[in-house]
Amino acid sequence: MKRQYLLFLTLWMAFFVNAQDAQFTKDFINKTNLAINKVQKEIIRSGNTSYESKFKEALGYQSAAVQSYQTDLTHSYNLSHQSLSVCVTILDALNPTSAVYFKPSQTENEIITNNLNHTGNLLDKYLSKQKKEEISLINISTPGSLKILNLNID
Repeated sequence: MKRQYLLFLTLWMAFFVNAQDAQFTKDFINKTNLAINKVQKEIIRSGNTSYESKFKEALGYQSAAVQSYQTDLTHSYNLSHQSLSVCVTILDALNPTSAVYFKPSQTENEIITNNLNHTGNLLDKYLSKQKKEEISLINISTPGSLKILNLNID
């Protein structure tokens, strides 16, 4: 009976910890989605399209983060973190006040478990050639143009 109780307790704790990780990752992905929308608004407001390629890079990371959410929370979080980092860099140039709100917290930065230099390989794993092409064709100066991408977790 004691073994069964310990087994049950262990399984319950593993489920609970994984559920917390999933919720934290989901919240982080949705925060990054807000940053992406803010960047698009700032690009439209300023008329400065020189950040288009960097912004589309952030879109790719975020799209891959959403794609990987169900199968690998670590990859999902790291990809979304990379997307947020790109967004903050753009916001620093366009609207530094907004950038402060979206900068990852110390806790969010400490969670990174993989070297972010490997996120490029993850893009190939989670984004199809068709999705990459779709992102490259988005007109970022058009409000609502990002609706064709799934950039958040419901």
